[in-house]
Amino acid sequence: MKINNINDLIKLLKIYMIENNKTQSDIWKALNIKQANVSRTFSGKTNFSIQTLLDYVSALDGQIEINIVPKDNTSKDQ
Repeated sequence: MKINNINDLIKLLKIYMIENNKTQSDIWKALNIKQANVSRTFSGKTNFSIQTLLDYVSALDGQIEINIVPKDNTSKDQ
C-alpha cells in the first residue's frame, strides 16, 4: 500500500486491526491512555507522531516494516 498521507497510515492500521481481531480498546488499555485520544487519532482529526504510531502498533502486537522506493514517474502524456 502506498502511503501518501496520515489518513493512509490510519487506514493501514485499521486493516491490520481487522485482520488480527484487534480493537481501539486494545490500544488504550495496553498503553493506559484515554480512549478519547485513540479515538481522535482514528478519526483523522489530529496528527500523530511516529512514536505514537509505533506505540499503537506495539500495543496491537505488531511491528512496522518500511520500504522507501522511487516514485512511479510515469508521464501523464504517455
